[in-house]
Amino acid sequence: MTLQQLNYLVTVPLDRLYLSPQCGFASCEIGNKLTEEEQWAKLKLVKEIAGEVWG
Repeated sequence: MTLQQLNYLVTVPLDRLYLSPQCGFASCEIGNKLTEEEQWAKLKLVKEIAGEVWG
């Protein structure tokens, strides 16, 4: 689905909406083990989504 198709589901104004990679970055030694490359890829995806939503 596109953002336009999902627009009807959004009830929060965009200026009050936040995007966060809740999981995937370890805050302790036994956390989710990602390579540096995987971490950068995750941040790139967050940036791309933010660009689509907020331009």
